[in-house]
Amino acid sequence: MGTDAHLGVDEFAVRRGRTYATVLIDMTTRRPIDVLADRAAATFASWLRDHSEVRIICRDRAGAFRDGAQAGAPQARQVADTWHLLNNLAQAVERVIGRHRADLRQPLTTHDGRSNDDPAPEGHGRTELDIHGRPRPLVARTRERHQQIHERIARGDSLRAIAAIFSSAAAQSTASHAPRKSTNSSSEPSTGPL
Repeated sequence: MGTDAHLGVDEFAVRRGRTYATVLIDMTTRRPIDVLADRAAATFASWLRDHSEVRIICRDRAGAFRDGAQAGAPQARQVADTWHLLNNLAQAVERVIGRHRADLRQPLTTHDGRSNDDPAPEGHGRTELDIHGRPRPLVARTRERHQQIHERIARGDSLRAIAAIFSSAAAQSTASHAPRKSTNSSSEPSTGPL
């Protein structure tokens, strides 16, 4: 570890539910530097006392790592690791969305001012919009396929036959969008219009 060391600390299961150990990572090189026999605060603090160069400790929110860092390296700044920050953010967003689910079910409005629940004028498909008002063609295509599948089910087509129709249509669509090999035999790049 360098003179201004950044240390990552996390636990791992040696025997799931029974025995846990601690792995210490050099956050600069992203390589393990040591493994501690347990996840106790005293063990972590003892290791830190022998490594006074540690300036930043990147950890999860486990109390043992917090306590060990405070006792063994009071000079070090403790920060949350990226994975746990993103995981905590995702959980918070899920809770907020859960509380406001009814508000989120209000229909989006199309470019011409109609809501998605209003029927589209003759000859025009519905335009799905995202929260910024941009078109969402994948959503529209998915809704269209959903409707086509249910129409086929209502006609009595088997699910196997329906799956075969839609999987062959998807394969044709993918093949038509595949990149084509250049017919230019020259090794010089094309100078045509972009």
